[in-house]
Amino acid sequence: MIPSQLRATSSNCIGLQRAAAALLCGGRLGYHTLRTQTFRSPSLFQRCLSPQSITPNTKPTPSSLRSWTLRPLRGLSTGKIVLKPTSAAALSTIEDTTKHVGITPTAQLSAGGDTVQVLFEDGAKSEYHNIWLRDHCRCPQCFHPKTKQRLVPSHAIPLNIRPISFTVTPTTSNSQAALHVTWPPIEGVEVSPHASTYSLSWLGDHSYYPVIRRPESRQPRKRTLWGAELSQRIDAGDLSTPYEEVMKSEAGLAPWLRHIAEFGIGFVDGVPATMEDTEKVARRIAHLRETHYGGFWSFEADMSHGDLAYSTVRLGAHNDTTYFTDPVGLQMWHQLLHTGTGGASLYVDGFHCASKLLTTDPQAYDTLSRIPIRAHAAGDPHVLVYTEHPTAGFPILNHDPTTGALHRVRYNSDDRSALDCLAPSDVPEFYRALQAWHAIISSEKNECWTQLRPGRLVVIDNTRVMHGRAAFVGRRVMCGAYIGVDDFWSRVRTVAEGGRARDEAI
Repeated sequence: MIPSQLRATSSNCIGLQRAAAALLCGGRLGYHTLRTQTFRSPSLFQRCLSPQSITPNTKPTPSSLRSWTLRPLRGLSTGKIVLKPTSAAALSTIEDTTKHVGITPTAQLSAGGDTVQVLFEDGAKSEYHNIWLRDHCRCPQCFHPKTKQRLVPSHAIPLNIRPISFTVTPTTSNSQAALHVTWPPIEGVEVSPHASTYSLSWLGDHSYYPVIRRPESRQPRKRTLWGAELSQRIDAGDLSTPYEEVMKSEAGLAPWLRHIAEFGIGFVDGVPATMEDTEKVARRIAHLRETHYGGFWSFEADMSHGDLAYSTVRLGAHNDTTYFTDPVGLQMWHQLLHTGTGGASLYVDGFHCASKLLTTDPQAYDTLSRIPIRAHAAGDPHVLVYTEHPTAGFPILNHDPTTGALHRVRYNSDDRSALDCLAPSDVPEFYRALQAWHAIISSEKNECWTQLRPGRLVVIDNTRVMHGRAAFVGRRVMCGAYIGVDDFWSRVRTVAEGGRARDEAI
């Protein structure tokens, strides 16, 4: 439960961050269900935290969700944040739209004439600019029904376009409620007035002035954060999908995709220990991403490439291809042969560790989110990938520039280039933050160890999960591939989520 009053001053800013992390993780220990974001700084936390951004372990009713508000956080310093329960008087002014089901929907032109104001059947209201409405006509003449691409160029629509007429029809047994608009013809595109129909359901899902709701297809996905305890579930086969099922049908493939989407890791058991069969499994997700290692590759400790993966030494937790502008999305391995001992595989949930860092050391979190780091791949004579401009690297913790949500961990100490990208004042703090980060990712509580074997294939989300291995002896032959992150999420939507409501999402 949110405390009745939480005050943050300059002396207890860390307390605010701990409260934030508790909210973000649903107040649970061990496995955390994350439907919200991890933020890169206290200021961003102020800007982004809202009742709508918090999803507790038990989904609240609309009234309980509205029973708390954050008194305006935007623009305030951390020393002025006060979290209080909403007063009964304030609650009485909040319109409970559930009481208005059955209202006759209407539309009217705004006083300025540049927007259409829509009243929905549940009592909600939103406005839409005329040019936006014309640009979003989904009729077959304006939007191709198969390719889902626009047919009318946006730049051709007059900025001052206004409807000739419009009306709203309510929901009936045969049709959805809809806004019907007649537009003047667009010069050079049409010769007669154009009729557009917008379902109120679609308009509500795409509302922006204000936002009424967002469809399920555009809600944050469930993510389960984990630490060392995941090893038990892996060994028990909880995150495994049978090879026969994966290869037989899309329905059989879906559980594997869901494991990767939720946990950042998923296994397939019973794979024949050959490169040919392994590659076929990889291509069940998507086409492979070519790099300087090839498309589908095998490796052993022969140093055939200038990379420590081609040795027998221990590898600490890291992400692959941090030197690319667009690092690989998924990484897959299958151990085909091992005649010796050692070589256990290490997996670390970077999002889980980031939430720990935000809780315990928000200054270090901010530092690793702010300072760009250059990286390189230069071990092979025919390969030289590196960041040329000294300040054009990427931070270890990458956030969405609009929402501030953590969306990628980009950590590889071995591939880091010279730190000439740091301002003098940042040098001590960067190394301090780096050590704080390493202490978390190398903690036994956060390291998930498991032993791969012939027949068991693993895929990790390289944007989230770091990997490593123990040192080994003997001959050890691995094969694997990379897959693009966008190709993976496309398959999740179309296979594991039944199309993710294609029309409402776009």
